[in-house]
Amino acid sequence: MSRTHRIALALLLAAAAACTRDPGTPGGAPDLPAVAQIPGATPDIIGTVKRVDDAGSAREVLIEQDSTRSAGYPVARVFVTGRTRVLRQTTGGVVAARPAELTVGTRVRAWFTGPVRESYPVQVDAATVLIGG
Repeated sequence: MSRTHRIALALLLAAAAACTRDPGTPGGAPDLPAVAQIPGATPDIIGTVKRVDDAGSAREVLIEQDSTRSAGYPVARVFVTGRTRVLRQTTGGVVAARPAELTVGTRVRAWFTGPVRESYPVQVDAATVLIGG
């Protein structure tokens, strides 16, 4: 294969890669939801969003556990960062969602990542937040 052909092939592959999106990451295609997978582990908290604050680069969400559910924490201050996967449960499955969909009264399941900032209520980054779970 000539050098010109190799360069053209490399440019074509780079262009194709730039055109694809991972719908499981923040900024995924909201107009074209794709089926996403939730973590296999038990959520760290299952409850209702009680407060939302946009603090700097993260959205801070206070989640209170539902009285009928039992997960790891009764209350959590969860930071939704650019690395958090926000998903929504629909009748067709689980699809990508936006952090802006996390509003007061929303029922969620959250899986945590990284170190805990404070012990009560636990303050931690979210790896995944599932809306409507």
